[in-house]
Amino acid sequence: MRSFSNVMRSRKSVRSFEKTEVKDALIEKVVEAATFAPTSCNQQLWQFVVVKDSTTKQKLIEEASSSTLISRAPAMIIISYDGWSKKEALQAGAMAVQNMLLAATDLGLGVLAMNSYGDDKKVKRIVGLPRNQVICCFVLLGYPDKRAEAAPIVPRKSVKEVMHKEHFSGHIMPRLSYNPDRWTLKDIINHQRYYCRKTFLGKEMDIMHSLERNLVARELASLKGKVLDILSYDGAYLREFPAVALTTADLCQETAEYSKAAARLTVKVASNMKHIIIEDGDVANAAKDFDAATLIYKLERLPTSFRKDMINMAFRHVKPGGEIIVISRRDNALMLLFLFVIRTLFGDDVRKTGIYSFFGGYKPINKRKTLRLLRSCGWTNVSAKSYFFMPAFFDQALQMLLQYIGSGGSSYLHRVRRENILTKTLSLLLAMQGSRRCLFGSVVVIRGRRKQ
Repeated sequence: MRSFSNVMRSRKSVRSFEKTEVKDALIEKVVEAATFAPTSCNQQLWQFVVVKDSTTKQKLIEEASSSTLISRAPAMIIISYDGWSKKEALQAGAMAVQNMLLAATDLGLGVLAMNSYGDDKKVKRIVGLPRNQVICCFVLLGYPDKRAEAAPIVPRKSVKEVMHKEHFSGHIMPRLSYNPDRWTLKDIINHQRYYCRKTFLGKEMDIMHSLERNLVARELASLKGKVLDILSYDGAYLREFPAVALTTADLCQETAEYSKAAARLTVKVASNMKHIIIEDGDVANAAKDFDAATLIYKLERLPTSFRKDMINMAFRHVKPGGEIIVISRRDNALMLLFLFVIRTLFGDDVRKTGIYSFFGGYKPINKRKTLRLLRSCGWTNVSAKSYFFMPAFFDQALQMLLQYIGSGGSSYLHRVRRENILTKTLSLLLAMQGSRRCLFGSVVVIRGRRKQ
C-alpha cells in the first residue's frame, strides 16, 4: 500500500478509460471510503447511486445534457446529500468525494470528479433520486487507458501563493475580462498554466466552424520550407499545415504540452516538428531563417502591446523574402453585437461562457490598425482579405447555448449536436454564405513580406 502522501500527490483527473469492467467489490470500497468523511453532527445524510448501464448513461446525456464523458467510463457514482441545509450538503458531499478520489487512486483506478453532469431535476428523475437530495458531484471510475497513464500531473500553486497568516493579504485576483488589454503577459501564462489544465492533452479547446478551419487549410496550402507557428496553444490548427518543417512557439511549457500532443496526432508534420517556449527565452535561440510565420486566430486574444511583440518576433525570425500570415476574427458589426450581448447577459468574465475562456481575453482586431501595425514592424506588401459577414462560429455558439439551457446552466460544452429549426436555418444561411470574400467579413486573412 502506498503512503498517504504518495496517493495524494499522484492523484490526477482521468478522462479516458479502458473498457475493462470495474468490479462491484472495488466500487463498494470506494463508497465505503466516502462514508468515513465527516458530516455535520454526524448525520451521514448522503446517498450514492452507482450507474453502469449504458442506457441510463445515454438518457443522462440526451435528456439531462450530462457531459458525454460519462459514456467513456465503465462506472460512475452520483453523490447526493439531504438538502435541508444546502451549505451542509455541499460541505459533506465535497469531503466524501475527496475520500473517494484518494481511495480510487490507492486501488489503482482512474477517477474524475465531474460537475458538468447536467440538469439536476432531470438527473433526479432518470435515476430516481428524491426531491430533497442535493446533487453534489458525479465521480467517474475506470482503469486509465494509455493516454491517461501518460498524462502528466498538473502543476500546483505554491503554498506561499495561497496561504495567509492571521489575515487575508497580498492576493491578486486573476484577470477575467474579455478585454485582453486588461491582461498582462503573466496573467495569460498563469491562466493557461492552471485554468486550461482542466482538459486532457490533445483536446482541441478552440471553438471554430468547419468553414473557418477550411479557410485556414486553404491559406496555408502554399507554405513550403520552414514555418514558425506562433502561439500554437492547443494545436487545433496544426493538422491544417502542409508537410513543412514546422516549429511551434508557446507561452509556457504547460501550454506547449498541448501543442506536442496535437502534433503526435498530426502525421503530416509530427516527424520533423520542433517546439520552443517564449517564457524561457527559447525563441531567442531559435533559427532565424524561417520561410514563413503564422498567427492563427491568436492576435485577437493578445494585449495591444504584446500583439506588436509577436509581429516583431515573426519579423526577426523570418528570412528576407519570407512571409507572415495572420488569420483573425475582426470587429465586424455582427461580431461586436454578439460580444455585447454576451457581456450583457453573463458579465465581463471569460469563464462564464466558455466560448473564449481557455486562452484568456478576447477582442476582435481592427483591420486597418492591424495593417498599420504590420507595416510599422517592417513588413511590406501587406494585404488583407475578409470572409464570413455572418460569423461562421455562430453555429458553435448556438450549440453551446442549447447545452447551457439543457443542462440547467451547469455546462456549455457538449459533443452531441442538437438540431432544431433554428440550428437548421443557421446552417443553411452559413452554407449559402460559403467562403466568398466580402468587404465587412468577421474573419480577416492578412499577408505580408519581409523585404529582400
